[in-house]
Amino acid sequence: MSLKNGMDDVLSQFFRKEFWVAILLIIFFSWITYILIQFCFLTDNILIDRQGTAAKCMPLTNNSVLGLFLSLLCFVFTAILMLGELQTYVDAKAQRDFRTSSKSLGLGVMWGLISVAIATGVMIFFNNLCFSF
Repeated sequence: MSLKNGMDDVLSQFFRKEFWVAILLIIFFSWITYILIQFCFLTDNILIDRQGTAAKCMPLTNNSVLGLFLSLLCFVFTAILMLGELQTYVDAKAQRDFRTSSKSLGLGVMWGLISVAIATGVMIFFNNLCFSF
């Protein structure tokens, strides 16, 4: 495989719709992660004491911190599983294995919906916990 063939393969990926779907999904989940991180900063006691935030949040208990940590960990894992199923779908579609591609597409949608549901639950929790001035 020569360098030219390798570059042609890389450039040909930009013309596949699966490539752009994966990029858009990565951007979407990065945006959700950014929003969740901003909510986490609102609960930081140092920023609240220094008045570095325009919001105040009720103090978190140990159970709520543990629940948030585990739910955000599950959010990350389900988002990664969704991207993995997307890759399996693309590979199976390229090999014309329609049974595996339809199964992986269904699993990818399921993991994506679970991931968005977890993130939405965490955002609702933070929204109820914090209030702005």
